[in-house]
Amino acid sequence: MNSNILLGKILQRFCDSGISRVEGYNSFEYLRETSNYVYVKRENGQEISIPFKKIIVGIEAFKLNPELFNLGPSELRPYGITHITSPIWSLLHLLAPEEYGNGDILLDRTQKKSSLNIYGVLEHELELTWRIYELALKAYHHADYLFHKGRGEEMRIVSNSMSLKFIRIVCARTCVLEISKLITEGQNNHYSFWNLVNRIKNKKIVGNINISANTLSEIESSLLKNKDNIKTFKTIRDKLVAHDDFDNYHIPRPLLSDLLPLLEMTYNILCKLCVEQYQKECPPGPKNNVSMDLENFLNMQKFK
Repeated sequence: MNSNILLGKILQRFCDSGISRVEGYNSFEYLRETSNYVYVKRENGQEISIPFKKIIVGIEAFKLNPELFNLGPSELRPYGITHITSPIWSLLHLLAPEEYGNGDILLDRTQKKSSLNIYGVLEHELELTWRIYELALKAYHHADYLFHKGRGEEMRIVSNSMSLKFIRIVCARTCVLEISKLITEGQNNHYSFWNLVNRIKNKKIVGNINISANTLSEIESSLLKNKDNIKTFKTIRDKLVAHDDFDNYHIPRPLLSDLLPLLEMTYNILCKLCVEQYQKECPPGPKNNVSMDLENFLNMQKFK
């Protein structure tokens, strides 16, 4: 059955009963609906909004993997549902298992494609991954500039400015922490390339997946090839997090040189994924073309 019809059934039953409850789990009270959201109240009185498109993602997940029906709410996380897993999982149980069909992803007869393609679960994740990479890259470039890429007069200003030193360490830390999201392993590291490869291999992402097994193997090989660099990087990350104080602006310059190969690896992996999945053009690679405007600082120096 069409996922939008199943969504309608869930909302109607929720409205009629006024509550969604699964034995052993928290219940949720029906409040109201809009054209795109249903509003519910948690047992603690908190009101939250549930997007219809996220419920549809859950419906498609139940179609693809019927065993999810008997598992807990956290099993929805690999499908891009976070923070609101419990209410969505509860709402999905307003339908019986057989109402989800035999596990196949049914096609929307009007659109001629899975309704998940409208919302793009994998595409959405890749877009967010690009944003993480681009933020890390910009932070790297600015930290690199403030370390030694500026002209002599600019670097004199930087060396005498506590504010610019603070900005330098913030940029360096931002680069480290953002790249960490993509290249380190961990069950809760949602955007990790390690996890993404495993989820695609194990069909934990619904919708049309155009990533070939060969590409997934190439990505795994790239990660394994850089495993020692990633291990060193994790040590640097942990030290930066552990020593979170202002004096930490004395960050060693070589650290940025160690980050560049990992930025290049991240860029190459993203290119493989995006070009093969969506035939998208990739943004430029991690080349440093940043120049910072310190003219205001220079002018301030003239009036001293």
